[in-house]
Amino acid sequence: MKITKFHKDALRELGNMAAGKASSSLSSMVDKKVNLSPPAIDIVPIKKIPKLLGGQKKMIVGIYSKLSGNVYGTMMIVMPIKSAMSLSDIMLNKKSGSTKALSQKDQENLIEIGNVMIHNYLNVLINFLGMKTECEKPRIVSTFGESLPDFILLGTKTKYTILLRTDFKISKNVEGDVILSIEVESVPKFIGALEKKLKKG
Repeated sequence: MKITKFHKDALRELGNMAAGKASSSLSSMVDKKVNLSPPAIDIVPIKKIPKLLGGQKKMIVGIYSKLSGNVYGTMMIVMPIKSAMSLSDIMLNKKSGSTKALSQKDQENLIEIGNVMIHNYLNVLINFLGMKTECEKPRIVSTFGESLPDFILLGTKTKYTILLRTDFKISKNVEGDVILSIEVESVPKFIGALEKKLKKG
């Protein structure tokens, strides 16, 4: 199914609302302003995702949750490792730069952040589109960017994804991406639900 400019514009607006809700939840958790970039959207080969996130050799932290139901895909919060450590410092009221490696406690805090952001993001989509979509309990991974597709592809055979990505930034030390990756096989249902909603006005 071809994604038209109309579809992309509508998805950007929907992604903007969803990311806004997710970032608002993050802002409440860290008591700091979260700045967002306009959402970017396109259908891309899974193997090109690392390049979009800053490079294959870049060490990143990803909090991700697999989606199932009317839509199959993955929701992700992805950050450079240094940003993840700085965010942990903020959560634990530590001086910036205190965390040098992510402890079990740090990872638990980041999973909780990811869990809240992912659910707030998905709630906007589900409520707007009226789709039945469930997400697994979020997991965390620290890996090089080139390995990220292995987690997105886990249990699937898809090679392409519709990627809805929004950059977020709290300070010069904390930045990352909120990403909705929809398997290309689920795109017709997703676009169909979007068109149905827009026709109803």
